[in-house]
Amino acid sequence: MGKKLSTPEAHSELEAALEHHKRELREQAGKVSRLLAYKELRVEEIEESRSFRKNARIKEIYQECAEFLGVPVPEVRRLMDSVEKLSEKLPETYELYQRGETGLGSVQKINRAIEGIQHRPELMEKLDSELITKARDLNSAELGNWLNQRVPELDTKAYEERYERSKDKHYVAFEPQGDGSTKFHGLISTVAAARIEQMLYAMARNMPRKARGTKAEGPVEERTHTQRMADIFTNALTRGLQGGPAVPPAETASPEDTASRDGQLPIPVTGSEGTTATGETSAGLSSSSNSVGHPADSGTSLTTEPTPGAAVDSGNPLASEMTPGSTGAGAVKIGILIPVKTLTGESDDPAISWDRTWMLPASEARAIAADTSAKHDWYAVGVTHDVAIEDAASTGVGEVLTVTKSRTGPASTTAEDIDRWIAKTDPEANNLLTKTYESRTARTHQRNAVLIRDGQCQTPGCTQPGWSAEIDHKQSYETGGATTGENLQTLCKACRAPRGAVGSSGGERPLPLC
Repeated sequence: MGKKLSTPEAHSELEAALEHHKRELREQAGKVSRLLAYKELRVEEIEESRSFRKNARIKEIYQECAEFLGVPVPEVRRLMDSVEKLSEKLPETYELYQRGETGLGSVQKINRAIEGIQHRPELMEKLDSELITKARDLNSAELGNWLNQRVPELDTKAYEERYERSKDKHYVAFEPQGDGSTKFHGLISTVAAARIEQMLYAMARNMPRKARGTKAEGPVEERTHTQRMADIFTNALTRGLQGGPAVPPAETASPEDTASRDGQLPIPVTGSEGTTATGETSAGLSSSSNSVGHPADSGTSLTTEPTPGAAVDSGNPLASEMTPGSTGAGAVKIGILIPVKTLTGESDDPAISWDRTWMLPASEARAIAADTSAKHDWYAVGVTHDVAIEDAASTGVGEVLTVTKSRTGPASTTAEDIDRWIAKTDPEANNLLTKTYESRTARTHQRNAVLIRDGQCQTPGCTQPGWSAEIDHKQSYETGGATTGENLQTLCKACRAPRGAVGSSGGERPLPLC
């Protein structure tokens, strides 16, 4: 944007800032290299034979580095360990870091991503060759999303094992901040978290911005969207654990009690969620979980709306860890793309979320798709292979070409029923991405097709998920822009042009997958 809209003089300032940024990255890389060289020299001096004594001496080395730089020991250790691991496992990417062409944030994303496959030299070599381009061209958020897709594809079995091990790492912790608020963090099932996040987002959006205090004559307090999400979450969790309703009976209360009675956030109990699939055949499916396809392939995309008592949680198939379906303003569907061959059991390639931020093992995706108690919406999705990656797995990251919606889903997930269902679809005639509607606002299935295609906000460098963004016209409806997939795009609120601005149609009201 700077090159197009700024004067040469102003743009020169951007170029100067870029040079400073690159220089800063090189300086940081140089600093870490010196620290690692110091560590190597000091380790050579250690003559301890017992490992625990040697580790104690190495700990002293980190303390020496931290004291000399005047920074906390954990910070120095994380910094040095991250770069040292990169140099050992991915030497070509390490050289990229040394030249200042990628930053520490990307290095840390890479290290987290390779935890389950770092013992496989052949996979490290393959990933290293791909990262030479990806780590340089993508920002850390974009690179993290790419790694979330690519690493599971390199070894699907290792990914499934890592997925199972992660269930033993789930936790919740609370840290009082000393000012009346408490920070909490933890690890939970990704599918459960995705559903909770979308429910909170939808409910907060439908909730009044201004909340009156407990007294009728009290002041009116305006709450931001994220504050309303926190209020709803706190209220639902507190009352749910106490065995009461998710929201209080009073219409007006404190900010934490202002959640609408129509949009209750359920507490995890037995329940279910659904997902979808995509495939590598000439036809594709899509359901309310997610599905992805390949070039000239078709797959299925699934969106599912859980029903109370159903059995399915992406994190754990056990009923005790599942979440019941919700109704009202907070009801949501989770969209996933499942390769057709994964759906039919011919392949174990993982499924991927519509927003391309998380993956789901084949066994979990099949269980969700086969759950007849969940309300699935199936879409056939045709996609291209990512030509940048040889022998890419069927999830790929290729371009979505067609999205079609059938009135009925497949009778079952057997190969015969899936093939029969695919045969009924006609992507050329019924492609939701090319259909044109007279209305200004996109229809529900057309909106979902755009979300399946885009995944995230379409502004370069932005990774906001599509489900929290808006569907906007590229050429405004008022100036003759058609309501068709080719003229619609996903833009988050931060990136979308203001109403009335050039190229803006005023936007479409974002809707969750419900």
